[in-house]
Amino acid sequence: MRCPKCDDDMVRIIHREIEVDRCNRCKGLWFDAMEKEELLEIDGAEVVDSGSAARGRRYDQLRNVKCPRCNVRMTTMVDEQQSHIHYEACPQCSGTFFDAGEFRDLKEFTVIERIVAMLKSKRDRRSNSAGNGTDSAAGLTRRDQPPAIGIFNENRVLSVR
Repeated sequence: MRCPKCDDDMVRIIHREIEVDRCNRCKGLWFDAMEKEELLEIDGAEVVDSGSAARGRRYDQLRNVKCPRCNVRMTTMVDEQQSHIHYEACPQCSGTFFDAGEFRDLKEFTVIERIVAMLKSKRDRRSNSAGNGTDSAAGLTRRDQPPAIGIFNENRVLSVR
């Protein structure tokens, strides 16, 4: 199989009986359907992502890549809980491609990222049940506007950056 980003050979690696493909050059990872989800559940599975995150960010800029399995144009996806992670998914075979460092980052969902996701989820639930008080200039509800400083809960500052 050829890498969808740099067109080099991909080699099959096995971690706890789950096979994934890793590019020899850019170290991107190809996951067949459900392999990513299975590895996310296994402690230490981030070792399959041995590439440099800096190199991965350079390859992440490449778009319009084709699936290495079925040659269909893949769709760029954004992880729901970690919106800085962009990866490619095949709409036909459900395989996914992660640039070097992206799977490791996805697996290491930090405490701060968990808190931000939890607060965002709470805010979204409250704004959906609060009615329709929108800011006429931006078209946003007051709760949808980003905080000026730090992370807020109700009217208390939890942390300041």
